[in-house]
Amino acid sequence: MGGFFSSLGSNWNTHPESQQILEHNAAADPDADVALQSLSLLRSVRLNDLGKLLDQRLQMAKSTGDSAGAEKLAKEQASHYSWVADVVLPSFMEVPPPDFSVEPATKKIRVLAFGDFGTGSDAQKKLAAVRAT
Repeated sequence: MGGFFSSLGSNWNTHPESQQILEHNAAADPDADVALQSLSLLRSVRLNDLGKLLDQRLQMAKSTGDSAGAEKLAKEQASHYSWVADVVLPSFMEVPPPDFSVEPATKKIRVLAFGDFGTGSDAQKKLAAVRAT
């Protein structure tokens, strides 16, 4: 059934009243796969709508010469509304790092890697401080 909902494609965008079907299935369908598919479609539709509003506002800022506003809106757009297949990278990954030199093979180096971008919690900050020493 989930494939059926996604096959309706743009119907969810062009007929907002039909989103009630997705909302109902997300909240009450006994099949968890149908509920998850409905949630995914709703997320896509609503983010798309919000992205259009943000783009409209960004164009207004640009056309009126509001460079500070345009910069803020563009940052928001890049942070939350620019994605490919639901993957969003943090902004620091959009700029290549500066060149660096490699230490000679005889010199030891220390490397620390974390598995995700983190939340910035106090526990993560404490761990980072310990690892930095």
